[in-house]
Amino acid sequence: MNRIEIKKIVSTTAVSTSENEIRIFIDGCDLIDMLKEFEKPFATREKAITIAGAYGGLPESVATRERFLGLADRDYGDSEDKVAVLGCNCGWEGCWPFTVKITISDSTVIWSEFEQPHSETNSAQVQWNYDGFGPFEFDKEHYLNEIGKLACNQVSGI
Repeated sequence: MNRIEIKKIVSTTAVSTSENEIRIFIDGCDLIDMLKEFEKPFATREKAITIAGAYGGLPESVATRERFLGLADRDYGDSEDKVAVLGCNCGWEGCWPFTVKITISDSTVIWSEFEQPHSETNSAQVQWNYDGFGPFEFDKEHYLNEIGKLACNQVSGI
């Protein structure tokens, strides 16, 4: 079983410098760093290595408990069955979101069906396929405790 941690950091994006970012860590690793490594082959084939892992955390106002329960609100690249858990490192809403399907059972929360929705239409060389990334399975009680910090503004910093 995987372990999730949600952390608040001072924003580093160009647009939302007045608001903190919420970042996701899985098994102690920053999700952005994990994606940078996974996406390198796709970005290299496109001769655009800098777009690998070009994500930022979500602004606090967007990183709600409801979002992490899988309730899409159509912002930041959400679709009918997926929500964005990361945004673009430029800070513009919906520019380069990273989306995930969140499935909740009696004892677990599973993140699966990962997608960079813009890679399908913007990728000249190859569609980015996340079949080898995850899925991640979290203990439901721990997961709910972590996302509960969002509502209470108790998220630890890094």
